Amino acid sequence: QRSGHGTMVASAILAVAPDVELIAAKVCNRAGSCPDFAVMDALDFAYQQGANVINISLGQPFTNGFYNMLARIIEEAAKMGTIITVPSGNYGNTPFISGGMADGENVITVGATSTSPYGRMASFSARGPGVLNNIKPDICAPGDTMVLANAGSGVNGISARGTSFASPLVAAAAALIQQKCPECSSFAVKSILMNNARRSIKENKYIYLNAPVSWVGSGEVDLNRAVDASFWAFSIEDTQPKIALGAVDVSSDMVIKRNILITNISSKQKSQRIKLETVFRDSNDQGSNAMKISFQPEEFVLGPNCRSTQSVAVEFQISAQNVPSNHMTSGGIDGNDPRNLNKNEFDGWIVMKMDETEASIPFHSILRKAADVSVGLKELPVQQIFSPKVNIDLTNHGAGIAQLEIFELLATSEDDMEPVHRTSSLSPPADFRYIGYRTIPEASCGYVLEFAFQLWERRQTLANTELRVLIDTDGDMQHDFVLTNRGPRHNRATASECRIQNVDGGSWECANFAPDHSTNSGTAIIRACSDDLGINRFSSVGVQFTSATYPRISQNVDNTPYVTVSIPSVISSPSINVYPGASLANLPIHGGANPVRNPFAKGLMILTNSYRNKENTGAATQASEAIAIPFPGVTIPTERTQDRLSFSRALSVVGPSCGWDATSSTCGATRRLDRLPLSEDGARVVNDGTFHNRVLSGDTCPEKRVQREYQDISVPTMAPTPPPTYPPTSRPTRAPSFAPIFPHKNRGEGKDGDYENDVGSAAGIDSDERPEIPPGDTSSGGFSTREFSLFLVVSQALFVCVVLFR
Repeated sequence: QRSGHGTMVASAILAVAPDVELIAAKVCNRAGSCPDFAVMDALDFAYQQGANVINISLGQPFTNGFYNMLARIIEEAAKMGTIITVPSGNYGNTPFISGGMADGENVITVGATSTSPYGRMASFSARGPGVLNNIKPDICAPGDTMVLANAGSGVNGISARGTSFASPLVAAAAALIQQKCPECSSFAVKSILMNNARRSIKENKYIYLNAPVSWVGSGEVDLNRAVDASFWAFSIEDTQPKIALGAVDVSSDMVIKRNILITNISSKQKSQRIKLETVFRDSNDQGSNAMKISFQPEEFVLGPNCRSTQSVAVEFQISAQNVPSNHMTSGGIDGNDPRNLNKNEFDGWIVMKMDETEASIPFHSILRKAADVSVGLKELPVQQIFSPKVNIDLTNHGAGIAQLEIFELLATSEDDMEPVHRTSSLSPPADFRYIGYRTIPEASCGYVLEFAFQLWERRQTLANTELRVLIDTDGDMQHDFVLTNRGPRHNRATASECRIQNVDGGSWECANFAPDHSTNSGTAIIRACSDDLGINRFSSVGVQFTSATYPRISQNVDNTPYVTVSIPSVISSPSINVYPGASLANLPIHGGANPVRNPFAKGLMILTNSYRNKENTGAATQASEAIAIPFPGVTIPTERTQDRLSFSRALSVVGPSCGWDATSSTCGATRRLDRLPLSEDGARVVNDGTFHNRVLSGDTCPEKRVQREYQDISVPTMAPTPPPTYPPTSRPTRAPSFAPIFPHKNRGEGKDGDYENDVGSAAGIDSDERPEIPPGDTSSGGFSTREFSLFLVVSQALFVCVVLFR
């Protein structure tokens, strides 16, 4: 309230529902922090006062509502019938950034549209999808440059912008709907508002294309249409007025089914002929034939009696051949680029038309062509590690290319049991499953050290996760350097940067590489140059692995003891592309540089969803995105707690009674937002919190570009057309060769425990090309080149107050 934020929120409510009774609760302190306990106390206070509708204008980016105690309490309150509206946040058009309380399925999450010009998204409005890849925000309302009450000025107004001021407009609209329909559940109120939202909201004034459903939700709130509705609808399986198919790894053709329930709420005893049709947000999605939607029945007559219902079966038919390859990544200059999410989103609205009126339900999916890999070799014979080839018997059964990267399996870890009651860590645990290691020769910096990870839980993005390698270069069992990916909560960097910290100096320096992470996957690679770490060639160092999630670093931490790795590594393998239907009999690993296998080595680790370029960032089924082939006697852990995160469904779905269309609202809007008088300082725009801008800044690391020697390996082609080639990038090359035999230093005895492991290896020549294995071919070999680019996303938490009213 120090900035007048609460007064502006209250005036936005009163502009829509001027006769509503307000209850205000202050939950933020003078330092700008809004503690969870304060918000919980405010919720309790609101209940004691009999509040019907609660607006909570605060939030936090890149956090997981399922692991947020406050978010879950608010979600439970919404499930039990209280109408709760929350803003999506002011973090901009950055995929997956909306989080925290905005994740809840039963709350109404509100984005912001522009007021000048009308009909487009406000650039600062935060984008989903939500933590479960569900549709978030649910709906939008004007929130850009509105004239609201200026606290302490008497009757003057001030120009304000932010989702904090869009959310109370929807709260006020919900209050009017509930006044018209006191028997309506909060679920029905939400459904009626979303069914009747205005869909024609554009991305911006330059792109005349409807905004993505993951940004606009069902559309912009239209109160007039909502109060005049003659029927309402929702998805039975989702128990929501929306259909979220989530992120789908499409390895084969599939059909996903839903059922929509449509209910007549008119008392006019008149049958309503309704026809269903699909409106794709982007007509190119429909033209691609990747997704076809059918209805049964497609047209019907809804009975004349009030509360007559009709169930409609909906089939989403997905053609694997026509689904695009994955474009989404957390790393490089393309990391968190909304245009990449757009390419994999198939979204729009299921429209129910009746005469001159209509209602709609938004649908949303993230489709990506995926590999599905099986390996015949279940155990790696010790003698095979010294052979140029391993008889692996690998087959890609999926529709996408299996993009292989091979590592020494350095560590395995059990699946940690998760608590019954989720902690308030705000992010899922970064729980290690496999860790791999290898080196790649790089003329300009010695060797590139690469560390591959697979986590038990998939991550939408690495924005709230740090994977750390603690490196001991002098053998004292104390780390001298830290290698990690830096997220947007630190140093204004994105997860697209690998950074190095010299423990003695304390500063974070650019590693000049990006991490590899395909969004909605459990695998990642981070890397750095040996010269930047002060590591001599043909030596060994101690490494320890830790992970942490943000913003609450003290929880959900995983770690390992020190193990030893060698520079260069014992194993070096090319990057390999295995096309759909193709098999790889022999895996070229080019090992044998060290005549004695490390006794703590665990085997091979294969990533099948590795980055190639921005048009193909890699995708594989969750079960096959990382494969471990152990040495004899090594046990590979199995999953103990599958992460099937879900929020509770609404307890009541009661809708309007038969008197709905005979009831009028007595507290209808009598004032327009722009009619409030402006004082001289009204020209000043008050921003709701700090706005998130996706811009390059001096804090962004430069790219490392190196010229590499390469060697071509010809592969017999049996396909009717040659496979596509990938242009060189600035990511490090993957290439095999033989390095001189070097002495291996085993640091510490340790035990062969969860993470105890020593490795050593050889690496080799680089290449600008990759061995492509076309359909029907069985082969191996090859080389690769990869680049890194860096992009900075500036993200800061939204600071707002809370207004509760009835």
